[in-house]
Amino acid sequence: MSAETTSVDASSGTHRFRMPLAVPSYLIALAAGDIAFGPTGDRAGVYAEPSAVRAAAKESEDTEAMMRKELYGPHRWGRYDILVLPPAFPFGGMENPRLTFVSPTVIAGDKSLVSLIAHELAHSWSGNLATNATWRVLAQRGFHHVHRGAHPRGCVWAGAGSHGIVP
Repeated sequence: MSAETTSVDASSGTHRFRMPLAVPSYLIALAAGDIAFGPTGDRAGVYAEPSAVRAAAKESEDTEAMMRKELYGPHRWGRYDILVLPPAFPFGGMENPRLTFVSPTVIAGDKSLVSLIAHELAHSWSGNLATNATWRVLAQRGFHHVHRGAHPRGCVWAGAGSHGIVP
């Protein structure tokens, strides 16, 4: 999941985790439910409801290849997993270090919406490892980046207030 599991005590239900890199407080998230896991590579996988995990894994099978692009240096978080949330999740996605929450609408069956994964993965560098010092800096200079080559169908535009695909 989002951090490295260090121990599990089944008798008490206690799970212990370790996060080797510093994480801003706004990037901490928890999820609980009937969740299954489908690996998509050595460093990537998908968590989803058991009935959806196979389709979700197939849809996001290119995630590890996106991680290997190393457009901004190596992926320093170790893993990058995806959690497909129930339909009530009101956003396309929300990245957290090592785990991105996504709407089930991303699982289209033809990989046409996986650019969202590329966008959220790009935050592993711009946002999670390096971010603005103050909101004033963000407002004055903007935070616009074009991530060319992150996704095979085009580049991902990630910017404050503007998100989408640039062919």
